[in-house]
Amino acid sequence: MRAKAKRGAAGVFFTLLALSLLQLQALANPSQDLKKADDLILENKLQEAVNILTPLANDKNYILSDYARLRLAEAFFIGGNTEQAQKEYELLIEEHPYSILTGYQEETKGVRAPYKDAGEKAWAKGFALYKKKKYEQAISVFSQVETLYPVRDTGPKCLFWQAKSAEKLGRSKDAPDLYRKTSQRYPYTYYGYRALAKLREKPASFEHRSQTGAQSLPDNVHMKKFRELFDAGFYKEAAEEAAAAERMEDDLAKKRAAGVCVAKAAAAGRDWKRAIRAVERQVLDGIYSGSLEEVEEESWLLSFPRGYESEVFTFSEKYRVDPYLMFALIREESRFNSKGLSRAFGRGLTQIIPRTGKLIAKALNVSSYHTLRLFEPELNVEMGAYYLSQMLKLYSGNEYLALAAYNGGSGSVRKWLKRTGAADIDEFVENIGFSETRAYVKKVMRSYWEYKRLYRDVHRPEEQALSSS
Repeated sequence: MRAKAKRGAAGVFFTLLALSLLQLQALANPSQDLKKADDLILENKLQEAVNILTPLANDKNYILSDYARLRLAEAFFIGGNTEQAQKEYELLIEEHPYSILTGYQEETKGVRAPYKDAGEKAWAKGFALYKKKKYEQAISVFSQVETLYPVRDTGPKCLFWQAKSAEKLGRSKDAPDLYRKTSQRYPYTYYGYRALAKLREKPASFEHRSQTGAQSLPDNVHMKKFRELFDAGFYKEAAEEAAAAERMEDDLAKKRAAGVCVAKAAAAGRDWKRAIRAVERQVLDGIYSGSLEEVEEESWLLSFPRGYESEVFTFSEKYRVDPYLMFALIREESRFNSKGLSRAFGRGLTQIIPRTGKLIAKALNVSSYHTLRLFEPELNVEMGAYYLSQMLKLYSGNEYLALAAYNGGSGSVRKWLKRTGAADIDEFVENIGFSETRAYVKKVMRSYWEYKRLYRDVHRPEEQALSSS
């Protein structure tokens, strides 16, 4: 009975694999109707696009009906009919659960803890006082909020802004002490790095000190299978066995070591998204619990991998962009998932939306361009590097402004600059009008500093991105 079930599962797997391969071939050479619909959407002729896409999406025998359904959702979304767009996206998931276009958008869906929201709201009260130049009162609020809500986002933010407020008051001793306290209590966080920049100090060097030793690994049948599969080059299967070993283990140290094995196998199989997911939690736990010594060296490197290394270095050099900024951008945009697709319809490694992609393709003279090519890793990285380089040029090399424009649009950045200016980069970031863009800038910058710490081992406090004050 079990053998029959296994044969059945294998049959399903190979059927899906064959279908995926056929879809990939079809995606590489889409029909004229799909190409025409893509062009119509980019030209904002949305009803014409809908008329073409609807029968294609409803044709269950059409091999690219899933892609037609996706483009239909995009057409409605761009036209402002978000309700119908959501229905089309739900139909995509319902009708094509195994499609290569389904499930790429895997944002965290956990419900945010009430205390976290409360902490952010309380911090906002302190920041409102800061903006009114009531710095003494702001310090009092930030201090209380940090004590009441010592959570991952709120704690370092409150401590950092206490330091900013003290600096505004001219307290030459208190401000540096508070910045130092921020960097020491919350190292390798966005605010920890910003505090170091204010102090003009270097982060601690990355120490190559430990490896996952055999003595710390779980001793069970799954770990034995992991070793055999990993050595044979079956990395996906090896990751599954390591994950099974991790689930079975009660000992925390061995559980962490098994998690590292999951990440190692995933990274070896070029599934960097899974690699990051497997170890990111233990890295963050080490940072916020003050137990960095328990975080394995490999966990840091696997949490910040250099996926698509050749492409990133090649096009970063071509367009004069720091490669570690590109690694950081790709990490936060797609977790190195070349088929990544967001709710905003960003595509590929650098999450370029179709309209922007067409403009970039024209600027770069890309031959035979169509929207599906945004899923090609090499082309996507080149387009992302080019676009980021243009944003950096537009804002005189200021990474914060360039990233805000990359995510929120240069028109939005223009409005925010008129409102707050960028003389104080911390004030600019906190006043970014879109919460998503505000969080995005912080995430990418934090990852950027981590990549430089882990791989370059050289920190330049004089560079603009870190020394803006």
